[in-house]
Order: sequence, then structure tokens, then C-alpha cells
Amino acid sequence: LRSWRPLELTPQPQASLGRPRTRTRTALTTMGSHDELHQSLEAEDDEAALAASESILAESPTDGTAYECKCVALIKLSRYKEALEALNSKANLAPGREFEVAYCLYMLNREAESLKALEDGTPLSGRRAQLAAQIHYRLGNFEQAAELFRTAEADLGGRSTETSINVLAALVSAGQADEALEFAGSLADSGQFEQQYNHACAFIENGSLSQAHRLLQRATQLCRKSLTDDGFSEEDVEVELGILTLTLTLALTLTPTLALNLNLLLPLTRWSWASSPRSSPTLTSAWARRRRP
Repeated sequence: LRSWRPLELTPQPQASLGRPRTRTRTALTTMGSHDELHQSLEAEDDEAALAASESILAESPTDGTAYECKCVALIKLSRYKEALEALNSKANLAPGREFEVAYCLYMLNREAESLKALEDGTPLSGRRAQLAAQIHYRLGNFEQAAELFRTAEADLGGRSTETSINVLAALVSAGQADEALEFAGSLADSGQFEQQYNHACAFIENGSLSQAHRLLQRATQLCRKSLTDDGFSEEDVEVELGILTLTLTLALTLTPTLALNLNLLLPLTRWSWASSPRSSPTLTSAWARRRRP
């Protein structure tokens, strides 16, 4: 049995999605709702952008710029069902948004449909590969997820903290402990507790509990600091530290053989695209509020 699912930073819209495309600047006027929309986009105020977009559409239902802004605002506000309905109902007003459709489907737990939406007749690459990797990870196809994470990493400018953490998580989850340890050894210390925890999981999978113990201690320290710095209460911090504390206890008490046979641990994953929001579908309270599922 595997007792935990990974901690995820799930895919979210790129920062550029919060702004209209090139034509937007020329489409907006300096009057009324168009000016309000422009200001809300500059301020990255998604609620205001949604309100301004709907005001424009009430007067001009075929305004493509306002419609795209409405769809993006709904996504950034985590109103995925409404965003999906909007993207599908007037696709001609929001062309080229197949990726956003796939993202909404993913966030609505419609994985098969999301994968289908990502298909365009070309090999998966970039953020499409990254989203597909996350879907396969969720479905338990860890080897495929690891391969896609690496493809995305190469396409999106090389290694980043998020993609490296995900590659490591997928390798450990696929039972490829030796490859995971080799990969982890090539990474610089990001200061992220997920990296330390995943590296520890690889050592546990490999039966090296003393090394795992050292990394888990650091992961616990980093997690506490991260949550404390973000202003969470001590009660919330203790709740979120539970998974790390339990793993640390297991590393101290289990024999390597028992740890491997029970296969108790799954690594933590992080997800963000080129630039993106965050989420945690596994841990609750503080992390759930911090990272939308």
C-alpha cells in the first residue's frame, strides 16, 4: 500500500493569460468599461477584470477581446466549470485556447478528456507536455509522467525547481530509485522542502534510511519556515508538518527491508508552468488554502 499521494503544485494559467493578446492594447479605448478592463488587467485584479469584461459583453456580445479576458479571469479565479462552458460555447470568440480547455478539464478531474484536448497531431512539447505529465502522474502512469516532465523541462528553458522536483517525484513513484538518486545528486539545493523530501523517498526506496533521515530533518525545517513566513498559525503548521514527521518517524524505526516491502512513501510533486499559480490536492488546511486544488 502507498499511504500518501504527492503534494502538487498543479498547472495554472501563465501570467500572460491574465492579459489580452497583442490586439488588446489597440482594442481597448480610454472610456467606460474598456478603460476599467485595461486598469484591472494592469493591476492583475481578476474579479474586476471579469466584471469589466461582462459589462463590455453586455453591450457588445461579439467583442472577442472582452470574451477572452472573461475566460481567463474565470480560470484564474478557479471557476473552472464556468470557464470551460465559456470556452466551448463561443469558441470563435476565443480561438487558439485548446490548452486552456485541457487545463479546465484537468482541474475538473476529467483526465481522459483533458489528454484528448491536448492532442493536435504533433508530439507533446512545452506546457502541453507538462500538463500531460501531470495528468499521467495523477493516473499513476509514473514512467510516462517522468518522460513527459523531462520533455517539458527541456522545452521550457531547462531545469527549474518545479520541473526538477516533478521529475524526481515521478522517478521515485515509478520505483526507479537508482535513477532518482542519480538525478537528485545532479540538482543544486533549491531550498524547497519538496526536493529534500523526494530525495529522502528515493533513499528510503533504496534502503538507505540514515541518508533519508538527514534529508527529512531538513525538509521538516524548511517546511516549518515556509509556512511560518507565509503567516500560517502554529496549529496549521503542525497539521502540515504531519506527513513529514510521520515519514521521519518511519525512517527512524523501519528496517530497510520493511520500508521497501511496505512501499509506504510517495514523493511530493510541485507544479507550475512557465509561470503559474499553485495548488495542493493532497495536504489540507494551510496548504489547501495556499495552493488551490
